[in-house]
Amino acid sequence: MKPLAIRGIRSSHLINPLHMEFTTDRVNLFQKYGPDVLKIRPQFDDFQRWAGREDISYKWLTKSFSTEQKMTADGARIETLIGFRKGVEFSLRSFDTAVVDAAKRVKILFNTYNKPVPMRRMSYDAKTAAITNLLQELNGAYAPYITLMGLGNWLTKLEEQNQAFSELTVQYNVEQANRPAYNHKESRKGVDLAYKDIVKRITAWIEIESETDWRPFVNELNALITHYHDILAHHLGRVHGKKQIMEDE
Repeated sequence: MKPLAIRGIRSSHLINPLHMEFTTDRVNLFQKYGPDVLKIRPQFDDFQRWAGREDISYKWLTKSFSTEQKMTADGARIETLIGFRKGVEFSLRSFDTAVVDAAKRVKILFNTYNKPVPMRRMSYDAKTAAITNLLQELNGAYAPYITLMGLGNWLTKLEEQNQAFSELTVQYNVEQANRPAYNHKESRKGVDLAYKDIVKRITAWIEIESETDWRPFVNELNALITHYHDILAHHLGRVHGKKQIMEDE
C-alpha cells in the first residue's frame, strides 16, 4: 500500500470561477473536520483570510465593467467614422458640382482632425474629445454639406456611438473608484500559498501519527482534488498529461 499523501494540483491553472469554487470547497472541508482537530488552526485562519479576499475580489471582477466592452464600443465608433469618411470621398465623384464642393469642404475638416495623429490612434479621452468637436462642426456650419451629400444617417450614428462610449467611460471610472482593496491575482496567489502551508502541516502530522487517523480526511480531500484535476485536464486538453498537471507547483 502506498504511503498516505495529499495529491498535488496546479490550482493556479484553474480559471477564476473554478479556482473560487475549489477554494470554497476546501474551506468547507476543513471546517467539516475542524481546523483544531486537524491541528491546522493558524494555517487555516490564514487560508480563510485569503479565501475571503479572493471572494470579494472575484465578485467585483464578475460584476465590473469589462475593458473589452470599452474596446468594442470604441471600435464601433471608429468603424462608423471610417465609413462616414468613405461616404464623403465617394461624393467627390458626384456629377453634381455642389455635392463635390460640399465633399471637398468636409474632407478638409476630417483631415484637420486627423493631424498630427489620426483619431483612431488617439487615447480614448483624446479621441472622444476630437469626435465631439468634429460633430459640433458637422452639426453647425457644415450641416448643409452633410445634407447635400445625404450622409445625415452617418452623422447620427456617430453621435450615438460617441455618446455611448462616453457613458461607458463614466461607468468604468465609477467602478474603478469603488474597486476593492484586494487584487484578485494576488488573492489567488495568497490562497494557493496558504493551502500549501496546510498541506505541509498535515503531511508532517501524518508522518508523526498513525495514517489510519488521517485517512478519512485525506481520502476526501484527494477526491476533491481529483475532481478539479479532471476538469483542469479536460480544459487544457491534456488528459494524457496527468502527471504534469497533478504535480504541485
